Amino acid sequence: MQTALPHWSWLHPSSGSYEEHDVQFLLANTHCASLDVAEKEAAIQRGALHYSECVTKEDLPAPDYLHFYHQALHRHIERLAHECIRLAQGVIKHFQEHVQTNKIVWISLARAGTPIGILLHRWAKHQGLQSYHYSVSVLKGEGNDKGLDLFAFNEIVRRHSDALECLLWVDGWVGKGSITQRLKQSMTYWNALNTMQLNPPLAVIADPTGCADFFATQEDYLVPHALLNATISGCISRTTVPIQAGVAPHGTAFFEHLLVDDQSKSYIDTLWNTMLRLPTLKPEAGVCRIYFQPNTSKNKVAAALAIIHTKSAVNGADSIKVGIPETTRVFLRRLPAALWLNDIHHPDVAHLKYLATQKNVPIIAHAELPYRAVGIIKE
Repeated sequence: MQTALPHWSWLHPSSGSYEEHDVQFLLANTHCASLDVAEKEAAIQRGALHYSECVTKEDLPAPDYLHFYHQALHRHIERLAHECIRLAQGVIKHFQEHVQTNKIVWISLARAGTPIGILLHRWAKHQGLQSYHYSVSVLKGEGNDKGLDLFAFNEIVRRHSDALECLLWVDGWVGKGSITQRLKQSMTYWNALNTMQLNPPLAVIADPTGCADFFATQEDYLVPHALLNATISGCISRTTVPIQAGVAPHGTAFFEHLLVDDQSKSYIDTLWNTMLRLPTLKPEAGVCRIYFQPNTSKNKVAAALAIIHTKSAVNGADSIKVGIPETTRVFLRRLPAALWLNDIHHPDVAHLKYLATQKNVPIIAHAELPYRAVGIIKE
């Protein structure tokens, strides 16, 4: 097993713009080049660069776009607060009954999983559990430098060697399930290198695809923090691979210039205060697929891909992102080629229609699409 990095090698500040007691990012300060979206996309498309080998420059969201975030938060705040409680209660019930422990180590996937991990961590402590929360990197792609950051995972194993049955992955939502699959591959690789065998379950808020072990909803809806990038994620960049694989953790950049309009803390506190006002919920059976619900949703991905491939000239699945959150990421981080919607009048896709109009991207309506939105990356 790899040894721990010296303290100075981890990200500083280690919690980004979040409160120190809410999360510790097990990430290093990156030394990757900083590129704008067009430069990055050109390099990716010609095969000269993997998306994790650079940091995308980020500016503050425009006021008219930020308005969509505030609308979504107002529209879904009670729903998301309810779902965080439901998810937390379901996970706690599972761990207490099947692991018989009063401790949980939440490992959220940076960046989309971090806000949810913070809220679950707070709720566990609120319920009297010993709770710990880290945020780590998982990157798609081949090679030992991609997948789960094993350097960071080894550090968690070192710190919690007496509670390895208490580990749990946390993410915000599931798209096609690529990250979930890559996470499983990484754990298979890790298990082959170690005498112990670890396979922590995955908890998410929205799982329309059917990949997570614990979920709060199977509906494809606009989880509010999907609308923003660093300014809702502790002011850190997307994660990057280290210069030398295997000798340092994945990296990130701390965007100090975005602190002037950072929403990270206010988002957490708004949701947390709402959670405290809601009545305590009993765990519901549907929150845990492992024990209560068969996995019946994965055919949604195949159905969506079949529709896109039949109606357009898009090649392969890598250029297709399913679900509102992942489609939003296409428009914020990549160069979009098309926007597919199953209901162009639904309020949760208003921001996508705005972004498509701004970028002169065609909008295609298809009522049989099994997701509210699908984004196509320009090839």
